Amino acid sequence: MPEWLISLISVVVGAAIGVGVKELIQWCRRPRLEIDFDKFPRADWNDYEAQAESYHGSQADYKVKFLRLAVTNKGKSPALSCEARLVLKTKLDTYPSLVHWTKRDPILYRRFEDGKKVLELDKIFVPIDISSKNSETLDVIKFPYWFSTAPDPDADHSPKRDIQYISLVTPLDNLMLFSDDEYFIEVMVYAHNAKATNFEFRCKWDGTIDGFEKAFTKN
Repeated sequence: MPEWLISLISVVVGAAIGVGVKELIQWCRRPRLEIDFDKFPRADWNDYEAQAESYHGSQADYKVKFLRLAVTNKGKSPALSCEARLVLKTKLDTYPSLVHWTKRDPILYRRFEDGKKVLELDKIFVPIDISSKNSETLDVIKFPYWFSTAPDPDADHSPKRDIQYISLVTPLDNLMLFSDDEYFIEVMVYAHNAKATNFEFRCKWDGTIDGFEKAFTKN
């Protein structure tokens, strides 16, 4: 075999090996997304929007609980342009919807036009990047409640609910989960440079504030 042919074959084989090694390194360093319930489910937040509206007067505290999912990048490179969608499954139908990242709280992205609140959906649902070994949370379900702070010692200071529901955090916030039914929810997270991953759980709520902590079960 001529030396020039041997040299050519060596160059081609070397290049192929180099490309293969590069692709192997990239594959090993790829982002890997995993989803689970947030580790801090018992946290309650002040519901500033309800407080501003003073639904029950000034002598009331307004609180809201969230069910949040933690999306963790366990790979060795950033997961780029991550976004999430969910599907609510009932006995009768399915309801798809976008889900926003916690850092994109709608209260931060709204404006008023002609006295009406307008949500800037293009900012609320913008994709985000998740660095290697870091996590971001998704707001999936919220539960607002309130209790009286009146000085009357005979007043009922126990927590209360306006109506018997918790709600999905959706663009229009109009999908409610009533306490008498069981629901199945699938959340899917997509990234520009990572494999899509999903998380399924069920919701069965007893209609109580304390029961919110126990209402969600991983499938």
